[in-house]
Amino acid sequence: MNKNRFDDEQALLRRLEPAPNFMFADVLKAIKEVANVTPRHLQSYAREYLPWRRRATHLAHNDLGYSCTQIGKVLDRDHTSVRYSLKKYDAESDVIELDRIRLVAKRAAQRRLNDMQAAQKDFEAQAEVRAVRQQPATVIIESPYAGRDVEANVRYARRCLKDSLIRGESPFASHLLYTQVLDDNYKHERQLGMQRAFSWYANADYVAVYTDRGISNGMRAGMSHARSLGLKIHKRQLDI
Repeated sequence: MNKNRFDDEQALLRRLEPAPNFMFADVLKAIKEVANVTPRHLQSYAREYLPWRRRATHLAHNDLGYSCTQIGKVLDRDHTSVRYSLKKYDAESDVIELDRIRLVAKRAAQRRLNDMQAAQKDFEAQAEVRAVRQQPATVIIESPYAGRDVEANVRYARRCLKDSLIRGESPFASHLLYTQVLDDNYKHERQLGMQRAFSWYANADYVAVYTDRGISNGMRAGMSHARSLGLKIHKRQLDI
């Protein structure tokens, strides 16, 4: 490796800082990329792979803090052999190759970090989708209220509300809520209740129209407003 290239890679190393801490696996990947020497080669006793084995041992011990026993488990050596390798290795005269391995190992660590971050973002995005799917649908309940038998209509509306809840929905029935404080017999109060009810439609997923007792004028007004917002209308019956 010529000096100019070494200087260029040293500059690149500085630009990468603070780089993610590489691991022993990254060192092994780097050696394979740099010299086509695999972990199996490093575990062999062939003398041609001895320099790379000593480089891997040095980086694992001095850069990563691995013990001789830990290094030995990876390279299939006993701790005495690893200690002897560290003692015999002259790192100062081999700094170019060591930094070359460090550079490639940092790149491998960066790729691993990028993959982890991408996987985390993908997991979070999927979690958000799952959370949205698990949220109950917001549903506007339409059923009769005014008429000859208001009490029967109220009982029916309560059954509609319960039916929606059993379906796993989050229902809203304005004619059961607002009529507790507004008098439906007075036109202006009835109109006020309907206007306020319509404001809920913008936050709904769809409208459920229960038709066992017919469709009233108020229900038709609600259905018309729903269509103007592009809401789906589901017609239902309780078979009373």
